[in-house]
Amino acid sequence: MAYPPEREDHHRPYHAVRDVWIYCEFQVGDVEKLVLVDLPGAGEAALDIDEQFLAGLRNQVDVLIQVKLPAMTEAYVGELDWGVLGLADTARMGVDHADFLTFVINTYPKEVPPDLVNNLRRHAQRITDRNGVQLRSGDVSNADDVRVKILGPVLEHLALRLAAMDRQAAQTQVDGALAVADLANKAIAQIAAEVSSQERQIPDEQQALRRAANELRAVVGLQMDKLRADYDRRAREQEPVQELNVG
Repeated sequence: MAYPPEREDHHRPYHAVRDVWIYCEFQVGDVEKLVLVDLPGAGEAALDIDEQFLAGLRNQVDVLIQVKLPAMTEAYVGELDWGVLGLADTARMGVDHADFLTFVINTYPKEVPPDLVNNLRRHAQRITDRNGVQLRSGDVSNADDVRVKILGPVLEHLALRLAAMDRQAAQTQVDGALAVADLANKAIAQIAAEVSSQERQIPDEQQALRRAANELRAVVGLQMDKLRADYDRRAREQEPVQELNVG
């Protein structure tokens, strides 16, 4: 169960659960490649585990549906419930919230009194309207409710908007790539300017040779002036100069 096998590696983003088998009869025999992804709740203790899951699903999710079951202590939309908005921003690839995210109130009549449903609906409506999110309600344990009140409208909306959503997602990626390219160009320009500035401060080989020749010429000239002055003095004082006589 526990992984990774290296004991010194303490990074375990999935709480050491490798896989889970679920035995349940689903009435979706005509659907192929059905995948059930169990995401952790917004209040999960592991750091960034929800973002890690959704990062792997990016560009593979067309619709995100959040289901809320009202309870006596949770008859309103709380901070943790709307933490999913942040996750939606990770997965929606620039698609509008109204097209990507749907908030569903589970009316489940066997467990939820109508007044709790009404309180949650009023509270949720203000939030969904403000964030441009679809709001649906229905008994998720009832196949007809799910088909007519929840999945039907969601899939119909998806069918009408999928092409536009794809264009939005593609344009978002293009804009992101252009933004990165612009930053790269600016960085390259700054580096080039700095290199040019440094090059101006570092002389080339010919400049170095000319400078060295001038310095050597100045030293030799100074030494020759001193030697000439010494010869003039010795000549005035009629002091023999042996090397000149030999010459």
